[in-house]
Amino acid sequence: MTYIAGTAVVGKHDQTSKLFSLPFGFLGIVAGTFYQCERFISYFYDRMAETAKAVPEVQLDHAVNAMTYANHQVRLRLFENELVSKMGLTRMEWLDRKSNPKLRRAGRWLARQIVPDVYSIVAGFLRDRPVLLRVCGKDPVEEEQSHTVIGSGGDFALKKLAFRGQGPYCSIQRTALSISEALRFARRKNRFVGPPAFGVLVLPGKIGKQFDSTATLLRNWSKSTKKAETPNLDSPEHWKEFEQILIPLTIASGPPP
Repeated sequence: MTYIAGTAVVGKHDQTSKLFSLPFGFLGIVAGTFYQCERFISYFYDRMAETAKAVPEVQLDHAVNAMTYANHQVRLRLFENELVSKMGLTRMEWLDRKSNPKLRRAGRWLARQIVPDVYSIVAGFLRDRPVLLRVCGKDPVEEEQSHTVIGSGGDFALKKLAFRGQGPYCSIQRTALSISEALRFARRKNRFVGPPAFGVLVLPGKIGKQFDSTATLLRNWSKSTKKAETPNLDSPEHWKEFEQILIPLTIASGPPP
């Protein structure tokens, strides 16, 4: 994994998967401090698995609550580590000393400083309805209606998506072009962004598909289409071209170890 030592980048994460298979056909992608992200995914996975046993049908609120719970658990773990490091107390020991006002205030101040370095997008379908959720740090979970980004190249990626007019009305092939350009643009502008990975197409009730985001077809489309011409890609002819580069999705199932 990449980390910063002074001003130098040490190591690479180019071959590290940040995509995880989750219950009910959901997929989760992460950015941030990797061990925190792994914990987040594990907590989310376990919570959704428990929910499946307790309710006849999973609802959107269940996914939002599981995501919120996972983030809180990561934050709680970090808080406990900071308590031991800074105050020499476990969380339970700190709670047992709640009658000490000074100690209580110090612990509460410390808790407010804890911001998980976890950024995650969870995507899937509930009864054929698309679900796109995002969490960043200690912010509340957001349900996105169109598109969203995470990671160090996020701002640059958003600029390229905005240039292409990306939205929920765009065809799959038009969206693939926007994503391909956004990934490459972010990498050119930010040296901490890894090389573009395969794009993932999530399908309701079916095995997903994936495509090479650096495919020659997408690069040719990028060169031949200006912003005003992009809607032309919505045609059936362009879909047939794009369909040729789709391959079955291969991803390990289950939570991270």
